[in-house]
Amino acid sequence: MRAVGAIVGAVTLASAGILGAPSATAQTFGFELNGTYSFLSNGEWAKTNEVFKPEAVVRDVWHMTSSCTTTILCTGQIISEEGWTAPLKFLADHWVASRDIPNWAPCPSGGAATGHQLFFFYGVNNNGQNTRSADLLAGHSNTHTDSGSCGKNLGLVIDIPMRLERI
Repeated sequence: MRAVGAIVGAVTLASAGILGAPSATAQTFGFELNGTYSFLSNGEWAKTNEVFKPEAVVRDVWHMTSSCTTTILCTGQIISEEGWTAPLKFLADHWVASRDIPNWAPCPSGGAATGHQLFFFYGVNNNGQNTRSADLLAGHSNTHTDSGSCGKNLGLVIDIPMRLERI
């Protein structure tokens, strides 16, 4: 019996060496973001350091590409018509993108602090319920400065709801 087990093990190892081990490759799962999207940042509902304070409404066009290796792990890129590019990741149930904005927050004593902008968004249906939609997405952008920038131990944080729709 041991001899049979040893032979099966040897054949399995030999076939793995000949055929190669399975590898993670990009697949299509139906929720990848590939295309052009209308971006809306609704500044009327902005929060500055957790207090509602209106900001400008921002409209943009994003060109997104992504591919997935599993149903919970995707990577890609956003190219904004405003001129910036950011890496894109899907983490279990939501998309995340981040970028830095130089000289984002003016300091009272002169100079300016860098803003670190994070986008969190996920597929929704027309009622706003979470789905794996690739046509309509909702979420928020969070832009913050480092604590200690501008000589204050409290960073500036602005959080704004956002919407993306395939065009």
